[in-house]
This record gives sequence, C-alpha cells and structure tokens, in this order.
Amino acid sequence: RECPPVAARDGRTPPGTAMSRGRLAQHALLLVLPLLRVSESSVDMEAYAPKSCKYSPIPDSLTSRAYSVFTGEVRVHDVFGLPSTLKRHVLQIDVKTPSLLTLQAEVGRDTPATLAVDAYRRGQVGNPSGRVLFGSSFLGAGGEDTKAFLHGFLGEKDLEIDVVFDLLSVELAASQVDSRVAEARCWPVRLDVVVVPASRAALHWPTTCGSENFLPPGLQDGQVKELGDAGLSLAPPKETGRHYVYRFGDERPWNGFERSLWSGTIEVPPRMHRFVRFFMQASFRFSSGPLQLVIELFDLKDMPDPTALSPKCLLGCLGGVPVYNGQVVDHAMPTGFKYKLWLLAAGLSEWTRVLPDAGKHCLEFDFEYSIKFEERMTPFEIGPSAWMCESSRLPERVVQTSKPWPTDRLATSDHLVAGRSIWIRDRFGFPPDEVSDMEHVVEVEVSEPSVFRATTHHSDGVDVFIALSRKGDNDRVCKTLKHPGQVPRQSIFCILQPGNYRLTFFAEFPLGGLHPCSDFFAQIGLRPIALSNEDKTKQCLSSASDLTALEVKKSLALTTTPRWTAVKIPITFDASPGIVTVWSHSVTLSEDDALQRLYLRLVVHSDYISSDLRFQVRFEGKYVADTQVTSHGYADMIGPLDAGTYYVTMYYVSGTGGSAGQKLCSTSMVDLRLVSRSSYGGGNITAQWLCTSTRVPPPDSLTPQADEQVLLDSEYVLPSSGSHNIRLKFDDPRLVRAKATSETADFTLEL
Repeated sequence: RECPPVAARDGRTPPGTAMSRGRLAQHALLLVLPLLRVSESSVDMEAYAPKSCKYSPIPDSLTSRAYSVFTGEVRVHDVFGLPSTLKRHVLQIDVKTPSLLTLQAEVGRDTPATLAVDAYRRGQVGNPSGRVLFGSSFLGAGGEDTKAFLHGFLGEKDLEIDVVFDLLSVELAASQVDSRVAEARCWPVRLDVVVVPASRAALHWPTTCGSENFLPPGLQDGQVKELGDAGLSLAPPKETGRHYVYRFGDERPWNGFERSLWSGTIEVPPRMHRFVRFFMQASFRFSSGPLQLVIELFDLKDMPDPTALSPKCLLGCLGGVPVYNGQVVDHAMPTGFKYKLWLLAAGLSEWTRVLPDAGKHCLEFDFEYSIKFEERMTPFEIGPSAWMCESSRLPERVVQTSKPWPTDRLATSDHLVAGRSIWIRDRFGFPPDEVSDMEHVVEVEVSEPSVFRATTHHSDGVDVFIALSRKGDNDRVCKTLKHPGQVPRQSIFCILQPGNYRLTFFAEFPLGGLHPCSDFFAQIGLRPIALSNEDKTKQCLSSASDLTALEVKKSLALTTTPRWTAVKIPITFDASPGIVTVWSHSVTLSEDDALQRLYLRLVVHSDYISSDLRFQVRFEGKYVADTQVTSHGYADMIGPLDAGTYYVTMYYVSGTGGSAGQKLCSTSMVDLRLVSRSSYGGGNITAQWLCTSTRVPPPDSLTPQADEQVLLDSEYVLPSSGSHNIRLKFDDPRLVRAKATSETADFTLEL
C-alpha cells in the first residue's frame, strides 16, 4: 500500500516519493504489531494491580535487610498502599529467637474500609487452632475502628508467623468517594511493626524508674477550663533530658488503650467564623509503651464524667495521627463545644512477664500541647465574600437632640446617627469585630422625653434578640415582648426620659454554623413627645374607628389595584407590655372554595413609632402568617388555602413608661381580601401572579399628623395603566423627597 504522494513547492511530485513513503509505512507497521502483542500479554499480568498508586505495596515478608537488622530486631514505620481489589494480604515475619511483637495498622478518614489484623503460625491461616495473636480495633485518626492493634509474645513454636490483613469494605455512596481515589483504588495504610528479641527487651525500657509518677500537670484541678483569647499551652519540661514517667508496676493489668495518663476538659465559647486549633504531640517507645491521643467532643450543656478512665465518644472522637515513635494531633475544631483531651496508654502484659523486675515497670514519654483560636481569618471575613454582603453595619451611637448636630462632629464620629426625630430601618449584620460574640451594643442618648420603639424582624439563620437598659446598669428599662408566631420577632415600645441607655442586639451562635453574609432586619425609632399635636391626637381618639364592620372580602380585582381602608386606632400604655387585639375575623372555606385556589392577601400600613399595627393568622391551632416588612407596615400572601377556618387578628403592642391614661393615635391603612389565582386571565398568568403576589401597590393617600414621618422605601407594582396617584395632605410645612427607579421602565414624577 502506497502513501499519497507529497507535492513539491512547484506542484510536481518529487521522484521516488511514493515508493519511499510506502517502504516507511511498511516498516512502521511491522514495528507497531510486536508492541501491541507485548501490551496484550502484560494486561493479563497487571489486571489486578493498582494503576496509579503513589504508595509502595505492603511487603510480603519482613526478612529482608530493609526491615531486619543483625540484632534480630524488625522495624517498619511507613505508609503503604493496599489495593482495594485485594481483600486479604499476608505478611510473613520470621524470627530466630523468642520475641515480643507490637503491630499497628491504620487507615485514613477518606478510606471507605477498615482493617482486621490477626497472626497465625506459618501455613495455618484460617485455622482457629493456628491463631497465635488476636488483633483488636480501636479509634484512630480516621475514626472509629480504623486502627488495628496487635501485640504479644512469640515463643519457640511461633518463630514463623503469618500476619493477615483483612480489608473490610464500608458501604458508601458513589458521591462520597473521590473520583481520583476511585480510579486508583489504592487505600493508604500506616503500618508500624516492631519485633524485639526477648533477650534485648531490657534495652527498650528505662534503666530505672522513680519512686512516684511524674505526669503532665492538669488544666484546672480536674475542672472545666474555659479557653480564653490567650489560649492554653504546655511546653516540655525545662530540665534537659527529663521525661514524664508513669509507673505501672503496682497497677492491675488492663486491655487496649484503656489507661488514662492525662486528661483535661476545655470549654470553647462560640466564635463566629472561627475555629480552635488543637496541637498535641506525644513521643514514646512504640515497641514497649505505645500511647494514643484522643479529642472527645461534648455539647456545651453536657458535663464530662471526671471519673471516666477512657473516652466514650458519644458525640464523636478524633484520634492522633501516628508518626515514628509518637502521635500528633494538629486539627481545627469548631467553637461552641466542650472538648476532653486524653493521653491513653496500651497495656502490654507480655513485657512485664519477660522482665519481671518491678523496678523497671514504667514508661517514659514526652508530651506537649497548644490550644488557641485560629489567628488566620476565614474566607468569610476577607476577600469578596465579605465586601459583597448586602447588610449594613449597626450604629454604635444614636443621639437624640433638639439642637443641630455640627457636620464636623458627624465627620469625626464613627457609626453615629444624630437628630431630633430618628428612624433607622435596614438589613444589618454583626460588625466583624463583634461577630465572634454575636452581640452589639448601641448607645442611645436622649435629651428630651421621647417615644422609643425597637423591633427585630426576619433573620437569616439565627434568632436575634434585643434588650434595653440604662447605661451602667444591667437592669432592663423597658421589657421586651415576643410577637405571636413561629418566628421569634421582638419589640420594645416605651417612653424614655432624658438619659443614656444601651440597646443590645444579641444572638446565639447556631450549632450548624452561620452563613458568612447572614443578616437580620431591624428598626429603631425615636420621636420627642413635644412634636406631637395634642389637639390632633384628641381629634384622632375621638374619631376612633369602629372595626366591627371590617371583614375579609373575596375580590376579583388584581392585587395591583389597592382596596385601602383607613382606620384610626388608639395606642395605650400599661405597666407592662402586652398584645392588644383590636380586630379579629374568621374566614371559613369549604371544599369547593379550596378548589378555586384562593389566597389570603393581608396588608397593613401604619406609623411605625406610634402604632406599628400587625396581623397574624391561625389555622388548626397554629400560626401560619409569616409577615414580611414593607416600607410602612407588613404584608403577606397566604395560600393556596385548604378547607377550614382561618382566624385573622390585628393587634398592637402596648407601651410602657407613659403617664396614666396616656394614648397615641394615628391613621392606618389596611387591605384585607381573598383573591383567586384564576382571576389572572390572559397573557402570562404565572408571571403576573408571581409579580403581584410578592409586592404591594403604593398607597392612595398620605395624611400624616404633625408628629408623624412617612417613609416609603420598597419595591412596588403599578397597575396595568402604568400610572398611580397618591394624595398628600399636610397641616404643617413638610420636606418631600421622591425618587422612582426601575430596571425595565422609565418613570416621570409630578407633584
């Protein structure tokens, strides 16, 4: 077969090109075929071998000079790879004289398998009578049952043994296994093996033991130690060459790692977006005195048992990572828990039988630890994750004064709001310097008697609470009241006399952590009583609305067309705050009504500082309304409604600190109706429904009293006509500012 001819630059085919290309192709073909045959034959040989394991395989025998020395000792401390396709691996150990064996095999946390290790006489694997030593499973760095521990004495009949490693798979979902690990199918195994001839056992123990134990000092006399900003640490003994000593010559034998040499409980207070760094290191002779480091987890409300001899791991434990003749823990743990630290010793009774001299029955070890909050900021506090958050920063000071506040003082004061009448409303987040404690204090300075109101609303991931106290005193000035409903929303409403106060926003750090941009909606309002017009207030009180005729009616009109009803409701003051119901109504739906996909539309607009009217709905004994804050009130769209009776109530929170018989009054607007989705006919029904159900129309009229402020700051929807008129009525000079923006339309404002 000839290759296509290659044209020269002048377009002609060079002489001999086709023949030479053909010969080259034939030679190349002859060279490729033998290579293919070699690769096919090699596939059979490596069908079950890991293709990309970065660890060396576990050796089949330790008789090599790589592991054994001329003294008869065998020593292995390394990480090997165990193919997942192999369910059993046999390791041969040959010794010439009776010896002491200590073996530990451990898999990592990412390995979906555990190990079981036993030792048999040569050639008797699987025969129960041929088993020489039994292995046990313990807590390791990878979790429960990830460490197999085997130790014992090899007598004259057991100089040749087979150590059997059985790989026990754990059922996991495919998404839980790293794709790279799944392809490699090679699980790393940390293997520590030491074989010491009995004649050399004394060289692996201290030459002499002291008369008493010398153990690391406790944290705080066995009590719970709270971790502070300075952290906790323990350095090695200052004396050169001195080690900690534990005498077990007078102790009863124990099994496994069940003897505690040192323990201490630490309470770590919650710190948002912070972790606590645990570093512990223990050094010991693995052959004769292996130790284990453990961190045991407890809830803050739980009290660890001070008399426990070993961890129970009810909420979980973290084990140390084995290194050469030691263990290390270097791990970041979440805050808001109690942690009990353990240093455990294994019982090796075979060593005491070989060396009966009780004067040498002790083990020496080194131990140090360092526990402190992480100094490195998480990505939630630096970089784009922080400055892209939409929440505002809570002010540090709110100054209520009748005098003009100099602009130069505003420029030099950080996070200050000053004025005679103040209303603050926004989505806030805890400042970065206070995010760990989740508590922020706003200093409130009042220069004249004023009506004060502070409320918390929707919060993201955490419940926010408020408290008001006089500066320098922890006693609360005005009590906090929780609103009815499933969400813990709170209000403080009272009359403050001139003085300095502290308004505290606080929350509890959730157990599962908090999103970095979590925020909450809050409002703070202050209005001097001197700004209120007594004549207007008396006129409002005398013309208070009779709400008996108010009811929820079924309406076929779109929610873009408002149906406002003006109401005047007196606001009272009592000795303690309470929920005052001003109107209630029941709506009963039949099975036929439920098929019409009805929704309950509730909107309330009122003056925030003086009234703050709200509503709530109960169905089958449960609160079902999740009121959303609008620019001047609250709104909700509940549905589609099931058959049954819905109880709608409108209420306000009574104030405290007022004089006898003192009342406030203002004009409020309500829009209560039943709407059906079937009324949204023509065009894009779903788009219209979603748009109108999540937004409220602007009000038809605004008639504030002399002491009222009006702030409309929200998203609204206009009727299909594309225009809307708001009637403004003022009895005193006013400053009016209006602005409208939209992503899809241009607006013209006319006054």
